[in-house]
Amino acid sequence: MEKLVYKYIIENIAQGSSCRRLLDKDGINSPDLIVSRLPKIFDELVINMKSARIKTPKIGDTASIAKNLDEYQYLICSEVSSIPDQNPIKLELQKYRISIIACFAKLIDVLKPFNGEHELELWNSLAKLILVKSSETLAIARTKQDTPRRSVKEDEDLSNALNYFGIVEKDLETDLRKLYI
Repeated sequence: MEKLVYKYIIENIAQGSSCRRLLDKDGINSPDLIVSRLPKIFDELVINMKSARIKTPKIGDTASIAKNLDEYQYLICSEVSSIPDQNPIKLELQKYRISIIACFAKLIDVLKPFNGEHELELWNSLAKLILVKSSETLAIARTKQDTPRRSVKEDEDLSNALNYFGIVEKDLETDLRKLYI
């Protein structure tokens, strides 16, 4: 992801933009997967799932992951407004919301000039990791628990996933602290 796109994602969060879904159609309950345009971040993407599944069977997994990412992005957005800025879980949740938006930006890059199933499988596996971490963090926030420390392997896996999506975790944490401190 370009640095400029990352900047726009951070600005979008900083401005407290209203919560919205990124998918118009999920490609599971509808014949098309439609990712809505997010100004300055990514353009709309429309994929006919029937023909896409014939060429690329893994696209079904992609649609499922995208649907769940979108749900968590929306839930996190709805949740963070009620969390005090000083609470570290707010920064964690925002980190995952930004990561999810970056996942969608990368998905557009992968699917527009489709480069083959290998790239899609990589997106699927790394986006799934972001999905799992997002859901765990939201569950922690809702039960008002402290965020558990990650193991070295978890840190490395998450860092690799974020790098793939164009995010340097240390930079993201610094940028988010500037917003809330």
